[in-house]
Amino acid sequence: MTASGAGRLRWLDALRGLAVLAVVFEHACDYLAPELKHATRHVAHAGIFGVTLFFLVSGYIVPASIERRGDVRRFWIGRLFRLYPAFLAVFAVAALLSVWRPGMVPRALREHTGTTVLSHLTMLQDMLGGVNVQQQFWTLTYEMLFYLLVTAAFVVRVHRFSAEIAMVLAAVAVVVGGVLPSGRFAGDPLALRNLTVVAAAVLVVGVVAVCRRHVAGAVLLAALVFGLLAVNQPGGPWEGFVILAVMFTGTALYRAEQGQIAVGRAVLAVGTVLGAAVFAVHRYGGIWDMVGMTEPLARSSWLSAVVLALIVFGLGMASQRRRVPRWLSWLGTVSYSVYLTHVLVLRLLGDHLVQARAAGIPARLGWAAGCLGVTLVVSGLCHRLIELPFQALGRRFTDGPKLHELSDMPRPDREFSGPPRSGSAGRSSP
Repeated sequence: MTASGAGRLRWLDALRGLAVLAVVFEHACDYLAPELKHATRHVAHAGIFGVTLFFLVSGYIVPASIERRGDVRRFWIGRLFRLYPAFLAVFAVAALLSVWRPGMVPRALREHTGTTVLSHLTMLQDMLGGVNVQQQFWTLTYEMLFYLLVTAAFVVRVHRFSAEIAMVLAAVAVVVGGVLPSGRFAGDPLALRNLTVVAAAVLVVGVVAVCRRHVAGAVLLAALVFGLLAVNQPGGPWEGFVILAVMFTGTALYRAEQGQIAVGRAVLAVGTVLGAAVFAVHRYGGIWDMVGMTEPLARSSWLSAVVLALIVFGLGMASQRRRVPRWLSWLGTVSYSVYLTHVLVLRLLGDHLVQARAAGIPARLGWAAGCLGVTLVVSGLCHRLIELPFQALGRRFTDGPKLHELSDMPRPDREFSGPPRSGSAGRSSP
């Protein structure tokens, strides 16, 4: 990668940094300033803004990563070493801390340990009807669904039709979003166990097959994604389709920027997806993490956040040759670790943060700064001691001539696989 190419990627780091700050703000306000959190929702939902921005970044960069490698197998090895080490480390730390502080993890981990662990190993836990051991893990499910669809599309050679895929997903959200069941297997431990086992088996077989470029593997993965979306989404049955449509919109914008498709196709995709989101949220409702808000405020807050994320992403694309503050670039680089660890820090310090809330604004600001500082230190260590070594190990398995070199694509250690999500019923905002 050329130096100029690396420089052009800093705008993505900046967007990740902004996104993770919004997510941390959303969660920290639960402890320190719930009234501020509610006030900002009259403008836009900070958590949804951060999550949507993360999804757009992933949509922009992940498919290009596959094409840069020219090999689905290399992509999946890279994802394995990029995502799982830090994710499993945080999972394990949360489980260990729960011995001391039972509230650190949901009861499901103790009562249905096998199912909960297996569902998290697939990273599909949010779609399998289980409980996220850490509330922000929900977004990783949609990242995984996106990877499955992207690699399936690559194998059947329709990956260049990202704009059309986004529009089809948006159309499905509008057409069937009000009739599909939601959480079909929720509340039944036996059904959840069986679903988790079957999904894990299909996931492994399908990924192995697409790594060998077998079309049957692509069909299997697509069936898994749409099957789960059709019957077991935890929120409104339209929501997952819109999330994936947003991610493919990011891909369409990348392709338009690179001259692979006409700009009009990408613009049409953005308009279609946004229109579908407006229709679905007003017609079907079922928005997550809107407890304590009136229905009109919930809708406007959600939609404003999505629109704001699209605007910020567009501004980032337009300003990618501008200098990015070093601190913001660094924050974007460690954003995955920040995303994974910040809830752990908040829960460990939660009692002190709540006490500070009652002590006045100076105490709140002091604890907010201290909590952020601890989070950044922990995240920096996680990035340096876990993420980077395992990314380097992954590259040992993927080194070799690449069929498609794109000079502006990030190295595997610069990629982000996205973040968390808000929600009721066991979720909280990203």
